[in-house]
Amino acid sequence: MKESDWKKFKVIKERAIERFCTQALDEFGEVISNTDEHVHNRYLLLYKLVQNRDKEMSLIFDDHSRSNAPMQLTAIREGSR
Repeated sequence: MKESDWKKFKVIKERAIERFCTQALDEFGEVISNTDEHVHNRYLLLYKLVQNRDKEMSLIFDDHSRSNAPMQLTAIREGSR
């Protein structure tokens, strides 16, 4: 990957992380504020949701390197649909 592409990738990745985290926090807020569910059920759902989003984030954004950039771009694109 050329240096100019690497610089663009870093910007794209940072924006994607921001979007991912914002969406996750919105989901967490929906679970927390759902007063129709018992508090314990909300806690369990939130716990599972955090675990799942953490795994997803790790798969998409960890291992920051030029060799992984094409795969990460694909994952970022798939996640934004």
